[in-house]
Amino acid sequence: MASDIINAARSVLSVTRNSDDGDIVTVKHLKSTLAKRARSFSYEIVDNGVREFFCDDEYTSIGDVPAAKIDRAKDMLLQILSEGAMPQPEIKAIFERVNICGWRTVETAKREMGIEQVYGDGGVSYWRM
Repeated sequence: MASDIINAARSVLSVTRNSDDGDIVTVKHLKSTLAKRARSFSYEIVDNGVREFFCDDEYTSIGDVPAAKIDRAKDMLLQILSEGAMPQPEIKAIFERVNICGWRTVETAKREMGIEQVYGDGGVSYWRM
């Protein structure tokens, strides 16, 4: 599974060409578990090589949650929910046991990933991808 490669990596970069102008390449630092993520940047390719660098202004943390914590929460949620829905109290117990981040970070990761919250028998809340 492709997510296994990203889950195992300590740092992940995405390099894409601009759809409007194929000579402009954007590099985004998607994941970093050991340090802050770097700012995104772009460059233009010309006949004799790279002509111009420019930084994108998007910062790589979400709200007040440092990037490394949100990455760890997302990785763990991917692993936990890859087999299907799970009761929210069980998810919370797992995160408390491994102690990689606080519960608010987990809820932020859930929201960013688009994880659904549904209610089952007895009003138990389940999370599912």
